[in-house]
Amino acid sequence: MNKKKDLIKNTLVFGIVILFVGLAVQPGTANTQKRDINCEPEDFLFQTIIDIVNNKKVKNLLEQEMNNDLLLDFNYNFRSLFRKILFKDPNLLNSLIFTRPTFSPEYLNFALEKGYELTNLIGEDKVFEVVESITITNPKFSKSFSDIISNNEQINNKITEMKAMNQELKPTFPFEGNPIICVILLLLAFTVAIPIASFFGIIMLLSSHPFLGPLILGLFVMASGIVVIFLELIAIFC
Repeated sequence: MNKKKDLIKNTLVFGIVILFVGLAVQPGTANTQKRDINCEPEDFLFQTIIDIVNNKKVKNLLEQEMNNDLLLDFNYNFRSLFRKILFKDPNLLNSLIFTRPTFSPEYLNFALEKGYELTNLIGEDKVFEVVESITITNPKFSKSFSDIISNNEQINNKITEMKAMNQELKPTFPFEGNPIICVILLLLAFTVAIPIASFFGIIMLLSSHPFLGPLILGLFVMASGIVVIFLELIAIFC
């Protein structure tokens, strides 16, 4: 409880400032410029993620957990991180906050691209720190998720193929020397965590508002579900 109070205190004011600065700078969704990299591992991972979230049992599990309580806990002071990104590249922060998170190939490509930019901006150590600070609040979720995956032959086959891909190393990727699938998942989890941290404080302020409260809460829940899947896959592969 104290962690959440501290998080609210640290992110509330700054999150709202970011929200309005973003609206003033460049409202709407951002344009994505793709890098000239080998996309085969990314595309295969993205399709596997989509297959997982489209599984009826996984959907039911996510919905059940999201309806019960906040599924994620953050043990990180995001204020200095937001400030650094905002001062160095406000459009980058704006593009993250005002792009609706989804489990679509387009969004996953966008998140990966922005993950590259964020890593170059703040450094690899900070990315590790943020992702390691995020925990799933219900340990039973991980077991239920693993049980669903292990009992699905099609998804299991894809995970086996990805484990073989995960032995590859790409010199053009950040985190040199780390397996390729782990790097991609780390970048995705970090990218989506940034708007989640912003929304958390705003939700507490606007939760009673008849329109803005449900709207922002919906974005928060969706983004949380995406991060949860990334964290579970990181546990599987890394």
